[in-house]
Amino acid sequence: MPQIKTVKTALTQISRINSDLASGELNAELANNLIKNISLFLKAFELNDIEKRLIELEENISSDS
Repeated sequence: MPQIKTVKTALTQISRINSDLASGELNAELANNLIKNISLFLKAFELNDIEKRLIELEENISSDS
């Protein structure tokens, strides 16, 4: 599995895992563990994005005062 650095890569890998699971190439336990790991990446990415937006909003509010 390639290193996941973007949301697009994460979603592509989830799709691939689901396909591999459906075709029998992956067992359910391994597929579940892989998807949980990717989900953690997605949550961290989302939190990072929210943090950046919050900082930008706070800076805009401070500069307007």
